[in-house]
Amino acid sequence: MPIEVVQQVKVNVDGVTYRGELGDKKVITQLETKLTAYEKAKAELDEFLSTHAIQREAAAVATAPAPKRNSRSAGKSRPDASAVRAWAKGKGMEVNDRGAIPKHIVDSYLKEND
Repeated sequence: MPIEVVQQVKVNVDGVTYRGELGDKKVITQLETKLTAYEKAKAELDEFLSTHAIQREAAAVATAPAPKRNSRSAGKSRPDASAVRAWAKGKGMEVNDRGAIPKHIVDSYLKEND
C-alpha cells in the first residue's frame, strides 16, 4: 500500500489566508518561487512609491461602526477590535482577522478617533 506524503500549506497574501495540501514537490517549489518573487516585487514597489512620496489611499470600505469602549481597569478603555481592524484595513494597513492587534495600529486608531 503506497503512502502519499502531503504538505499542508498556509499562505497569507495581503491579509488573505490561503490553505491547502500539496503533494507534488515541484508545485511546492513553484509556490515558494512565486511567493518570493511577489514579496520582492512588492518591496521594490513600496520603495519606489516611498521614494517618490506617493502615499497609499484608504480603500473604499463600508463605514466602520462607532467604536465600543470596554472599561477594563483603572479608567483604561480599549477600542472595539473589529472597529480597529476595519479602520486599519481601510487605511491599507496589514492586520490579521484574529488575535492581538499591534500596539502601533491601536495607538494610531486612538489618535485619529479620540
